[in-house]
Amino acid sequence: PDPVDPRAYPQIIEKIKEGGYDLGLLFDGDADRLGAVDSEGNIIRGDQITALCARKILKERPGEKILFEVQCSKSATDDVEANGGESILIRVGHSYIEKALIDEKAALAGETSGHIFFEDRWYGFDDAIYAACRFLEYISESGKTAKEMVDSLPKYISVPTTRIFAPDNRKFDMVKDLQKYFKDMGLKVLDIDGARVEWEDGWAVVRASNTQPQLTLRAEATTQERLEEIKKIVEDALLKYKDEGVQLE
Repeated sequence: PDPVDPRAYPQIIEKIKEGGYDLGLLFDGDADRLGAVDSEGNIIRGDQITALCARKILKERPGEKILFEVQCSKSATDDVEANGGESILIRVGHSYIEKALIDEKAALAGETSGHIFFEDRWYGFDDAIYAACRFLEYISESGKTAKEMVDSLPKYISVPTTRIFAPDNRKFDMVKDLQKYFKDMGLKVLDIDGARVEWEDGWAVVRASNTQPQLTLRAEATTQERLEEIKKIVEDALLKYKDEGVQLE
């Protein structure tokens, strides 16, 4: 199972609803990625698990650095900041995260994919069984359910990660062009990995896949109306690549 893919969850969601359980855990084949579902069968993403585990670390060690990759929710980074931590966005990828943990002397790092790296009380690598134990520790000590804790995170409306075709020989150049395009519009752009465009009330990211002829898109905002506006900004930027096979649904 892939914790990012909703198709990995139907069986555990069905079991949760049948048995009145509080929490379900899902591991990928080599148990380095963690997924979870709450008592109502709602999927809990890797960045949400990371943000909640960060609360316990920050209570004990205020000011610690918590790392997230550029596709992670602003909900997670906002929560870290609200709980006295420093959130830092970094590149997607296993080797980049492990290096950043060392360079930044960070306590924790997480990806939407379910890779969660604990430096606090651990060795800085992504062990999903250990991450699950830390998540269970935090939830049990909180005295609240997993659903209640997830509901306490800042609220943003997001669209699922979308992947669209882009030729291998052009995908990285397309992203560089988009970085310049958004900067020329006067927008705030984080360009460490793709083009992440940020506003006070939302953000969007366009990345080139490292392994497939694809661009990866994700967006988030405080309201559905604002989310549609942000999506349109990105879609308009991608229209010029239509002749090269890039298609938006």
